[in-house]
Amino acid sequence: MEQMRAKAGQFKDAVVNNYQQNPGKWGAVAALFKISLAAAVITMFGINFSIALDDNRKLEKVQEEMTFSRAATVMLEDISIERGLSLVYLSNDRDSEEFRERLQEQRNRLEKSIEEGMEQMKESMKFTTEEDVLYLVEVWVDDLPDFRDRVDDGNDKNLTISDVMDFYTHITDLLISAVGDFTSPTDGDVAKRAMAWKHMLFEYDNLEKQKSLGSSMMDNWNQDLWVLFVRAGGRVDQNQDSFSFTAAETTWDSYLDLLASQEHERYKEVEEILEMATVEKLGGVGAVEFWEQFSEYTKMVQPFREQTMEDVKHYSDSALDETRSRLITNGIGLGIGIVACVFLLVDSALSAYDSWKKQRTVEELDNKFASEAKEAEEWSPT
Repeated sequence: MEQMRAKAGQFKDAVVNNYQQNPGKWGAVAALFKISLAAAVITMFGINFSIALDDNRKLEKVQEEMTFSRAATVMLEDISIERGLSLVYLSNDRDSEEFRERLQEQRNRLEKSIEEGMEQMKESMKFTTEEDVLYLVEVWVDDLPDFRDRVDDGNDKNLTISDVMDFYTHITDLLISAVGDFTSPTDGDVAKRAMAWKHMLFEYDNLEKQKSLGSSMMDNWNQDLWVLFVRAGGRVDQNQDSFSFTAAETTWDSYLDLLASQEHERYKEVEEILEMATVEKLGGVGAVEFWEQFSEYTKMVQPFREQTMEDVKHYSDSALDETRSRLITNGIGLGIGIVACVFLLVDSALSAYDSWKKQRTVEELDNKFASEAKEAEEWSPT
């Protein structure tokens, strides 16, 4: 034990002596340690700042692209309603004056929606890369007048129910699919809210299909209509299940209230009656009456389209605020680290220069004394 203490004391004395003999060397070691520590701090804050900056850019892009998604939803409902009215009108052999008048009014509304929606879509092109979607929408809009003429033409016997469904559903599916795609690389909560928005749009669109198909079957039972009705009902259920996993908690709680309502209970009863192909149980309800009754339920679902869109905005706003706070915090830390590192570098450089200067002075004095001693020795008498 005594030997170990003695060795430790010797080591300590050696370190102290070494420091006293080479203060510049030890000063350099201390400076290097401080600079390394400052560099580590800069690296840490720099990485966090870079991550926060990337998240901030993505979230800002989400908010910019919301313009495109809102524009898409502007047209969706009016396209769905025109699809339904066209379907009912065609399935009743174009004889219903009631649905013809409604169809014409709806076409006028859709024209306004298209004008407004297309303008917003083109405006959003400054921020998004949805050129392909916009192009396909423009092509569909160009084809719309000719298709309407076919719906109105009583001599066109080749136009089928499937043709009507396909023409309108093609564009509604395209627009809904474009909604929320911008969120895939961003914050998880924002992405979930966007998926909830998309599922709700699909659910509502398929409810509109059920409304038009059911109305068509009231006066003219058709196997093709029945198949499409059952298929639309299945998609309503699928999107409803997905909505339960992606919706905000408060939104889902409100939706549960809807599912517990008498209107929803009545909707499920009617759906079951039609799926079982027992229309007579509806007591002779006509197409117009069925349309109105079913619309009562779709109107209750409609607000959830707007609510889910607001949820996306709310969560993206919150995520953006949090990201900007991270940017500020890490930016300040990064700035302090850089200033500290620069200060330590300058201080180390000045200390090194001072040590070098002192060492140079000592060496010059040593050389001078050695030279004088040598001269004195040479001139000393032998």
